[in-house]
Amino acid sequence: MGISDEIVEIKNHSVIWDYKLLNSTKLIIGKDRYLMPCELCLSIKQELNGGKKKLIVLGSYRLTFPSVSEPFFDI
Repeated sequence: MGISDEIVEIKNHSVIWDYKLLNSTKLIIGKDRYLMPCELCLSIKQELNGGKKKLIVLGSYRLTFPSVSEPFFDI
């Protein structure tokens, strides 16, 4: 699980981290020649009370790889 320890200010309702998330995954092609489901889920959490185990989720993002991929050859 990737967690950034960097504290960043909120500016204009957004936050930008210079953080690379490295992850590898295996995409499986089903018998019907379609990619099987594979999701990347990210969530943004805010620490309250100086980080004393009080976290609130500000937002989340779910990316389904098969829905954004394009075929690059025909079988």
